[in-house]
Amino acid sequence: MQGRKIQNYIIESIIGEGGMGTVYKAHHALMQERKAAIKVLNPHLSKNIQIKERFKNEASALARLNHSSIVALYDYIEEGDEAFLVMEYAEGVVIDDLIKQSGKIAEVKAKDILRQIAEALAYAHSQGIVHRDIKPSNFIITPENKVKILDFGIAKMLSGESRHLTKTGMRMG
Repeated sequence: MQGRKIQNYIIESIIGEGGMGTVYKAHHALMQERKAAIKVLNPHLSKNIQIKERFKNEASALARLNHSSIVALYDYIEEGDEAFLVMEYAEGVVIDDLIKQSGKIAEVKAKDILRQIAEALAYAHSQGIVHRDIKPSNFIITPENKVKILDFGIAKMLSGESRHLTKTGMRMG
């Protein structure tokens, strides 16, 4: 995948992998300083209409959000059977890794992190979006100690197209 061009973005390296897809670091072909994270829906899932709808739902959720503590969506792209989310690249360390590296987080820093998370989630809720996958690996702490919320893959929009993607008792993620 390294070196592949997806519209105006060139893949640099892998950032992480999950059940739904793989996330890559990329840069804009003409504006090298414009970094992006590109989430690629796993090829074996992209033929599943329900899974592809869930991926589009993630794009729709992110498109409705504009908050400094939530990664921004730049674009949603489909090329053939493939689907891509082009998002803001957030540099930093996920809270999971921060805890593994440093042990417990100091109370003052933990309170600041939780405040930022709560403010971002309250904003998302005010926009009718519930994240539904709150865990340390879905939050990154930037070098400036700012929180960025990642992965709205199983988010629920309280109105509109995602209301019926997940039934009561259904497990996702």
